[in-house]
Amino acid sequence: MSERKIQYLRQHLLKCEERIIEVANWDTNYFYDGLLTDRQRNMLIKLLEKRRRYLNQMYIGTNGEQERLGELNISLCNATQQMYMDLRNIHEQRKHISTMPQYDSDTWLLVKMSYNYYGDHSVRSMPEDGYYSSRFDSMLNLLCVEEKNITYKGCRWFTAQLADPIPSLHIEKEDYLRPCNALTDMLNNHLYSIPDVLRMNCFRIELKIEQSMNFNICYRRT
Repeated sequence: MSERKIQYLRQHLLKCEERIIEVANWDTNYFYDGLLTDRQRNMLIKLLEKRRRYLNQMYIGTNGEQERLGELNISLCNATQQMYMDLRNIHEQRKHISTMPQYDSDTWLLVKMSYNYYGDHSVRSMPEDGYYSSRFDSMLNLLCVEEKNITYKGCRWFTAQLADPIPSLHIEKEDYLRPCNALTDMLNNHLYSIPDVLRMNCFRIELKIEQSMNFNICYRRT
């Protein structure tokens, strides 16, 4: 890509990010609060999609970026394997609690992995930051807060009823050489660019059991 084309994309990227901050009515000296109207949010989604296109066009995959991609893939592979193992253990323990069968017909298990901007060292600085000139810290803050409002489901998730089998996940050494599902989910997300994903440095795993039951109040007439 020519230097002229890179400068063109960079200028449009910076203008796009300025417009994102303006539409969000956000003082970036503070955390993003996410208090938007539907109109603002719809405008924001279009701008974020445009920002993603600019960054992905600028992405050249330096040696450092390729190394970071591999590092991220290994970490997410290991985390995903542990996540499913923990879910299977919870599933087995839950089935052996004697007072629980009354809930069984309406019990759901949920596991989700997602990027967590509010964790420690959540945005990684890279030597290529100056090349892109993006406000990665601010943009990842906004994207993390807005994930529930812009249909982003997290980088890996699974739901099942109690009667459903929990998948077994075993990652072989050769699996680390290709993108794992968690990494693919993020790279294919309609709002996160490849450079955004490379700077994600903190992830959150949530394991939940949701269950409910109905009961009637019995009483005696006097």
